[in-house]
Amino acid sequence: MSSTPLLTAMLGVPVRASDRLAYRQALMAYLDGPKAASSYCVTALDRIMGKAGGLMSADGIFAALALYLSERADGGWATAALILLLLAVGLCCTTLWATSSGIAAERVTEEAILEHGLKLVMGRTMRFTIALWLSGFAYLFILIQVILGLVSPS
Repeated sequence: MSSTPLLTAMLGVPVRASDRLAYRQALMAYLDGPKAASSYCVTALDRIMGKAGGLMSADGIFAALALYLSERADGGWATAALILLLLAVGLCCTTLWATSSGIAAERVTEEAILEHGLKLVMGRTMRFTIALWLSGFAYLFILIQVILGLVSPS
């Protein structure tokens, strides 16, 4: 049994090229063609960018807490959380890059625009999902640090 379905579930996007192609074809069939599917991609990119901004805001709050907790003598969990939060914010920042087309002007077609849009959506969804996982582990590490501080106050 392949781990690809698990990876697909964890990353939020189809991992196999054949699965991505099937998704593209299903999306075009459902939305009646490449123009509507391209419009869907624009909406999806906006949604990912909004979620990334929200996650970065939350990570900023937790980073302040992790920094405070890491200054304690036993702040190893909080220091690890701070590192994970920095990685997560870095990944979120990559979802905010400009979306201007990487298609040569002479090759612009509905199909090429859709292909480019789906590539952007898949890549940014995957990076955002990884950032979300990193943030989740960081929050867990902060919780562990707080609990350890309550159990053995210094």
